Amino acid sequence: MDAKITKQRLGNFLSYDWLKILIAIAAAAVALSLFFTMVGTRPTEAQSFEVYGYFDVTTGSDFNGLSDDLDKKDAFSYEMLTVTSESFSLENYGSTVYTARRSAGEGTVMFLTDFVTYDEEGKLKEDSVLKSLTANALVDSDRTGGGFFDTAYFMESSRAYLARFFGEDLTAELDEKAAEESFLARNNRDKRFLSESKKQKGIEQEKARLIKLKADYLAVEAAFGRGALTHRIVEDENGKTHSAGIGVGNLKGISNLFYYKNGEEIATADLALVVFYNNYGKQNELRYDTLSFLSYLVEKYG
Repeated sequence: MDAKITKQRLGNFLSYDWLKILIAIAAAAVALSLFFTMVGTRPTEAQSFEVYGYFDVTTGSDFNGLSDDLDKKDAFSYEMLTVTSESFSLENYGSTVYTARRSAGEGTVMFLTDFVTYDEEGKLKEDSVLKSLTANALVDSDRTGGGFFDTAYFMESSRAYLARFFGEDLTAELDEKAAEESFLARNNRDKRFLSESKKQKGIEQEKARLIKLKADYLAVEAAFGRGALTHRIVEDENGKTHSAGIGVGNLKGISNLFYYKNGEEIATADLALVVFYNNYGKQNELRYDTLSFLSYLVEKYG
């Protein structure tokens, strides 16, 4: 049998079977994509840090490069696998998109405004966006149902979390055994750490994460102490006050990230940041990596 490949035979093959070749190539590409998707590490919601801008704020010049800048500055630990930012606009179905995001448990923090409007007679015309969204949906030591953290409670919880590893006053050396136990409890099935050597590397990364997180917490606490950050207070329907958001208007460069319009003027005095309350299950402690974002804001804009 003459099986020699000639130009004529090759030409005939390509003429009649080119479609089969394209289909085979496409099928192979899909198969490879599925393979790497299955064996690769897919970020959980707890490992995705998502920065939102609500309808009432406008993005500044730094917004589009926020994810890259956070990555370049190593703002987050090894546990944050993706960092994204999104601004919602009422003109572009923003309300629908925002509702869908939150229904899926997405979102870590969000910028919005905290100012009230009055009519010509000086009577209250409209509550602030911060109050409207959060007043009856805040989670604190007394209330577990809600979509937002009481920010004072968030700071208290952050300190309590870090105290597990550094002692009550946060001055002790890192408890390495506690750090290892925490890592193994959280990441025992993580595809990144299946081998023993990778697991040991992960434990060292966890120690570095906790040390950095303590430094970030102290930086944020100091920012509250000097007034660079503030707790924005709202009153719920029962007359009880809560720390509904973090005022970032005293960070003088924050307009490069978000701002709002006061008439024709760019304003940030009543710009606030809310922290979403998400139930991440055994990865709940990753919610405290929000401290690293707050520390980044203070360092870059304060």
